[in-house]
Amino acid sequence: MKLSLDAFIVLARWLLQATFFVGLFFVSRTYPLFFGVVTFLLSLLLFSRVEFDRNAHERTFYSPNEPSKIFSSFLNLTSKGEVLLKSLVFGLLAVILFSGTDYHRIVKVALIFVLVVVVGAATLNIIEKKSSLHIERLGYVKISLLLGVAFSFLISLHEGLSLWEITTILVTHTTSGLNLREAAELIYGLFAQLDDLIENIFVGLFGSFIGKFISLILTANVTYGFIIYIYAVQYLRLQKRYQIWVERKLKKHIARQEIQENGTS
Repeated sequence: MKLSLDAFIVLARWLLQATFFVGLFFVSRTYPLFFGVVTFLLSLLLFSRVEFDRNAHERTFYSPNEPSKIFSSFLNLTSKGEVLLKSLVFGLLAVILFSGTDYHRIVKVALIFVLVVVVGAATLNIIEKKSSLHIERLGYVKISLLLGVAFSFLISLHEGLSLWEITTILVTHTTSGLNLREAAELIYGLFAQLDDLIENIFVGLFGSFIGKFISLILTANVTYGFIIYIYAVQYLRLQKRYQIWVERKLKKHIARQEIQENGTS
């Protein structure tokens, strides 16, 4: 019975992983606007909690004495404004990333995004098991940047719109205007051209390897590391809650079976 219990828990965990990551791929690729709203809300909830925890330690950083009520209120107000601004930016970036007119580009980007989320979730899970570190705080301050660099590198392997295509879109829609998907594709293409320009500058200054690495850090794609971190944390939360729920249900089921067996014997 113990073996079947362990096997069921492992199977449930694999099913949860498949459902979460396939669902993340499908929703981000198919419903970018909805995905952007969800990203905004999750950012707001997660960053609010992390910023609140950070404020408790930041007060002593700014002053060795107990800060005044005015300063504490100012710190709380600026933190709330920072959280709201970051959440809005990440929500918009999510919409831009997964909206567009190039279907193949969106599919590739969604696959890369989910892949880095998997890596991020696995990294945070290992850190949590091997240490007593708070993964939400660590991910927010440290890990998100590394995830952003990884995402930036993989995205750089895919070419965006050329300058000719960007010019054609601008000229074609000068009078009629752009819809959401066309505007998102244009912005993505402009970001890609800017990234290429930055890469060419630094490769010329520092050589191929160092210049490429610097350009990966300076691209806007690094910002997506925070969004990846958000969904990695959500997956770990979901996995933990689901596993606790499954274990409770199965233990109750086993207890009832034992009672029935003792009653019949």
